[in-house]
Parts: sequence; structure tokens; C-alpha cells
Amino acid sequence: MLRGARVFEFDHVEPKARLHRGFGELALGELDHGAGKVLVESARRLPPEIAALDDIFADQVAQPRFYMSLLTSFAMLGLILAAIGVYGVMAYSVARRTQEFGVRLALGAQPADIVRMVVASGARVVAAGAIAGLAGALAATRLLSSLLFEVKPRDPLTFVVTAALLVGTALAACWFAARRATAIDLSAALRRE
Repeated sequence: MLRGARVFEFDHVEPKARLHRGFGELALGELDHGAGKVLVESARRLPPEIAALDDIFADQVAQPRFYMSLLTSFAMLGLILAAIGVYGVMAYSVARRTQEFGVRLALGAQPADIVRMVVASGARVVAAGAIAGLAGALAATRLLSSLLFEVKPRDPLTFVVTAALLVGTALAACWFAARRATAIDLSAALRRE
């Protein structure tokens, strides 16, 4: 029943009453008691599956909408885990090369050179991962095509934006690890074995 709908007994029709039946309202207007009663009885016999178009549409898209929100949540979780993983690998690589960075800094390298070197080595790994990921995504488009709405399965804009987001996140993680490499104590780095 619609919000604010008047409820009335079926054996009694008031003048200018309105009949509500889930899909809208029907103005009864000035009807005599017999005609109003016939109309009310006819409305009672309507099939119960009559509903508002918005309700039918909401029921039809509820499951795909749920699947897409679930897929989006897992995608965001995957992006966060990928960023943490790339940062962890790069931080480990930087920690292993601390003595090398100390020697380079002692020989006159600038901290920006160290950052550039670490980000470049990370960018090579990220580029290889992006190429492999794009190939896998193109192969998986058949599986996801039934969940897409108004987007082609092989939409180039979607692939470019997604790849740029992933590469940008990974390069940011590399940059944070590289900045950590420049904050090392030079004397401690040279004494380290």
C-alpha cells in the first residue's frame, strides 16, 4: 500500500474516496454506493502480483547490483593488498641494499638519485605485472560480461583507467620505500655487513 493511503472497509464507499492498489491510485470521485461497491470488488479481484514499475525494476536489478557491490568491495581490498605487497617487497629490497646506498651516498650520489634508482627498479616489475594483468583481464571478460551494465566487456577506457590506477598505486608504494632508503644513517649503512 502507498504511504499515506486511506484504508476503508470494502462494504462502504465514501464520496470522493480513493482506492489504492499497490501500483498507484484510482480516484473514485462522486459515485453512488452501488457503482463504488462494484469497482471496489473488482479491484479486490486484481492479481496480487501487480506492483509499481519501480518495485519491479528494483527486484530485477537487486541481485546484479549486490554482485557488483561485492565485486567492487573485493577489488578495493585487492588494490589495498597489492599496494601493501608492493611496498613490502620494495622495503625488503631497500633493506637488503642499504650498504650499497650508503656507499653511493658516500661517493657523492644525491638522495634523489637513490630514489630514482629504486623507483625505476620497482617500475620494471610493476610494468611486467601490468602487462600480465591486462592480458588476464582481457581473457576473463567473457566471465564478467553478464554483470556489466552499459559497458562493453572490452571497453578500452575501463582498461586504461584501471591499469593507470593500479600502476599509480604500485609506483606510489615504490616511492615510499625509496624515500625510506634516503633516510638511512650513512655511518651505520657503511658499517653494516
